[in-house]
Amino acid sequence: MHARLVGWAGLILLSSACAVPPYDHAASNCARGVSIEAVIRACNPSALRRLLTYGVDPDLPDRATGHSPLETAILAGRRDQVGVLIAAGAGLDRPDHVGNTALHIAAQTNQPWIALDLLKAGARPDIRNAQGRTFRTYLDLMSDDLLTPYARTGKRAVVDWVAQRDSAEGALH
Repeated sequence: MHARLVGWAGLILLSSACAVPPYDHAASNCARGVSIEAVIRACNPSALRRLLTYGVDPDLPDRATGHSPLETAILAGRRDQVGVLIAAGAGLDRPDHVGNTALHIAAQTNQPWIALDLLKAGARPDIRNAQGRTFRTYLDLMSDDLLTPYARTGKRAVVDWVAQRDSAEGALH
């Protein structure tokens, strides 16, 4: 059950709840009733690190939504949480129920900086979802003039990174 958090009081309670190890690593993705998804939504990277340190599986899907913690962090726009999950070994290429990977989801939600973090961490840009599309389809879907300057710069950084990677791989073959 997800706890509803209210302001600083909720965050303090959440942090203290995460200060002890989970009771059962295999059966639950919760520490004393606090789910990893609630920690991600609470925007508390240190609490997330503690849960992962205590052995919470960084890939165990949320029982209610089926989303992995990585998907939850991306959907919440929590780049810092994505970084924590990447460092903990979260599966970057794990597909959801329609074949979307974390990279697809970052592109679909116009979060190119998260997409770049995923690529740099080893996410495969060539994976196709159930519709036969790679993340680039979604990255290129939004016209540049509709993006914020920050998102536009991020999109360019992703395109440049992929092009550089492709040219480096081409030189090896």
